[in-house]
Amino acid sequence: MANAGGALGSYDWTQFLTYQAPLFATKNLSAAELEELKARAFRSFYLRPSLMLKKALQIRSLSDIKILAKGFRFALKLGKGKAAAAAAKTS
Repeated sequence: MANAGGALGSYDWTQFLTYQAPLFATKNLSAAELEELKARAFRSFYLRPSLMLKKALQIRSLSDIKILAKGFRFALKLGKGKAAAAAAKTS
């Protein structure tokens, strides 16, 4: 269990959101390393060419373009690690 070694930083479950910085560190990875791995995972998933092409082919109106542009900017912020946590808190 995560808290058996004192790794869990909080018992406030509202803090465990996807876009926030990690609240714990593991024996092998620091919180900063976990945050960087999370950022890389978001970039590799949301910015992959096949998904971008699929979404581009689904555009039917100007509002679709606006929604996709907003999502793209958000994905870029998520890929920047610490900026992601700040962006999520202000949204």
